[in-house]
Amino acid sequence: AMSKYGGIGIAAPQVGWWARAIWFGIDESNTRYPSAPPVPLQLWINPEITWASAETNWLWEGCLSVPGLRGWVERPSAIEVRGLDGEGRPKEARLEGLAARIAQHEADHLDGIL
Repeated sequence: AMSKYGGIGIAAPQVGWWARAIWFGIDESNTRYPSAPPVPLQLWINPEITWASAETNWLWEGCLSVPGLRGWVERPSAIEVRGLDGEGRPKEARLEGLAARIAQHEADHLDGIL
């Protein structure tokens, strides 16, 4: 669903998989966001945001769950997240910029926030 509709992230519940998992990334072939910087594809299972920067930024966000709508959303500019990879191994990362924004957006879906 994510690549079919030009999305850059998706949460498991959006596709009927009732798990705490998110998948996101963007490359230069994405026609919906042609000027976006690349973000490596990544899968997070049970992601937990453990830190968020005090610095924030605003950006228009869209969502595959509500096509055609966008909202002006403020989010922390950087986060630290921990969870599991696709093999069930622990992983942690500091995400900044667009990667941080996408991860936060998808994590919101896991908590019932649209």
